[in-house]
Amino acid sequence: MKQFTRVMLLALGFGILAVVLSSVPTRPAAASGSAPVTVENTPLPVSGSVTATISGTPTVMAQQNGTWNVGITGTPNVNISNAASSPVPNRDVDNPGRQAFAASFSGTAQASFTTAFSVPTTTSTGAPVQELVLEEIGADSCLFFTNAGESGAASIQVTTNGVPLSYTFPITEFNANGSGRSGVFMPAQRTRLYADAGTSVNVFTFNTDCDYNFSGYLLTK
Repeated sequence: MKQFTRVMLLALGFGILAVVLSSVPTRPAAASGSAPVTVENTPLPVSGSVTATISGTPTVMAQQNGTWNVGITGTPNVNISNAASSPVPNRDVDNPGRQAFAASFSGTAQASFTTAFSVPTTTSTGAPVQELVLEEIGADSCLFFTNAGESGAASIQVTTNGVPLSYTFPITEFNANGSGRSGVFMPAQRTRLYADAGTSVNVFTFNTDCDYNFSGYLLTK
């Protein structure tokens, strides 16, 4: 009987303790301070191939950022394709027809050179002239003061590379009919004389008056 009573009292005590503990309010536990958390991203090896399909004709935007500099190492060779079906255009800058020149001068019989004209220093377009190339010299309306059967002459003086040079051309009598008769010069004669830019082309006429004509072309620098 006493044994049973003790068991009952022990069970009653545990029950009362359980009721008391259940009535006590509970609170969430707070962490003490904070600690940094570091997450390391370790690359994982990936194997295999990736296949992508592009649909349509996409537009690729390529935009310059700042000044572009292109460097060339050494001295590369440049090849220009000049096919007959599509030739590379070119221009002959020394073509006589590009800078044609002409001048005239009325000369009288004298004992010294007379300036016929001055070689221009620039072309009509403003390009600097290097020299004048005279290709033809002629004369007409010549009047002789010599006796019948005689002839006159003309000397043309040019300055080439700073050196004065003289060239003499004969004037042949034509249709002689006494004193004061008419004649012609050579007629026009082909030649090749060079005159520096800015210099004078001079004429020295012997025994006759003539109207001289000069033609050629200008070489530019």
